[in-house]
Amino acid sequence: MKQIVLSAFLWVVTAFSMNSQAQSSLSNFFSNLFGSSQNNTVTTVTSVFNHLIGNHTVTSTSLVGTWAYSQPAVAFESKNLLGKAGGAVTANVLEKKLGNALTTYGFKPGNSTLTFNADSTFSMRIKGRTVTGRYSVSKSTLTLRSRLGTTLVTANVAIASNQLQLTFTANKLLTFVKQVAALSTTSTTLNTISQLAGNYSGMQLGLQFKKK
Repeated sequence: MKQIVLSAFLWVVTAFSMNSQAQSSLSNFFSNLFGSSQNNTVTTVTSVFNHLIGNHTVTSTSLVGTWAYSQPAVAFESKNLLGKAGGAVTANVLEKKLGNALTTYGFKPGNSTLTFNADSTFSMRIKGRTVTGRYSVSKSTLTLRSRLGTTLVTANVAIASNQLQLTFTANKLLTFVKQVAALSTTSTTLNTISQLAGNYSGMQLGLQFKKK
């Protein structure tokens, strides 16, 4: 069944071009895939990052401070990839579904925080649980490590105005969520979204934060 779902997804995103009819059809496809009980209108999640990953150097100094989770993020590695096969409408629909899935783990706007300190330590608070460790940043790649030095996860990082975007390739979002929420498993929806992202060239999944 899983293979059928992935094959159907790949066929749809390859077959549709960016026009109003295609957007409606692709929206219907995802609504059916995730069992949405709402109408099939694509809800756009506004973002200063415009569905693109970061490609500018981020410094430790610009990271320092406390950032509050604001919304999910679906981003592409280039404008060219975003423009192919209905990339924008795909991102909008997946962001809504991703946001719903992340809420079940405690990622609610303003309720989860990520703090970067000047001494290269970080702490993340989610659902009353706090994860701490050390971080390093190189160009647009952020690495989070445990207090013992074990790499927890690497992410693409972007900062614009007072907003921070962290996006991950394929199943690294699952790795991140499991680490910070102390989970042994994740939901079927989150797993399905990650699998779809892994089969859509240049797509990354993640989270956006707003500086407090």
